[in-house]
Amino acid sequence: MAVNNTSGLCVRVCCGCASNVFLKRRTARRVGHDNINMDLIAGLPGDTVEGFRHSLQTAIDLDPENITVHTLTLKRASNLVVEHRAADYADVAAMVESCELLEKAGYRPYYLYRQKGTLQNLENVGWCKPGYECLYNIYIMEEVHTILSAGAGGSTKLVAPGARHGKIERIFNYKYPTEYIDRFDTILARKEGVKQFYDQYPSCGESARPQAHGGV
Repeated sequence: MAVNNTSGLCVRVCCGCASNVFLKRRTARRVGHDNINMDLIAGLPGDTVEGFRHSLQTAIDLDPENITVHTLTLKRASNLVVEHRAADYADVAAMVESCELLEKAGYRPYYLYRQKGTLQNLENVGWCKPGYECLYNIYIMEEVHTILSAGAGGSTKLVAPGARHGKIERIFNYKYPTEYIDRFDTILARKEGVKQFYDQYPSCGESARPQAHGGV
């Protein structure tokens, strides 16, 4: 789930409007999900320090196991960059400082990463309740785990087993759906690279090799 912000000034919710976030959360709990993550973005157009703080407190009150606080990243072709409006975000650092609410509520930061183009060179931080750290997030940030990607625009990352800073290879899918479909045979041929990569490490055993189930 992702929501910014619940005050109504600036709503960015993956599953609809802010009220739907509350509904989805109740539904997830009712059917037995015991590890829920909520994402918030600091620096969205129209948001304020007070509005972001309100959204963060609302997320905390919903009691998810994980809360990830992202800082807005401006893509080169976005309207915000093209129209040179980046200067409108002087308050984003103050928004991020609101994360002290998470610490007071018992959450702890467990992974951090930065992206090119992030406002004020700030970071994205994953917070969780003790014992709910997401190993996938840690492995991906440390680049010690293979990712098998499917679909248009996907990027598979192959990481040599057993090495913290070992060999990494990437296999890219075509970005646009029409190209992806029309040149699917080429993609299948590229995927043979997964087997070729792991054939270099026969000692890792079958259990250490990524297992793909359906899709490409």
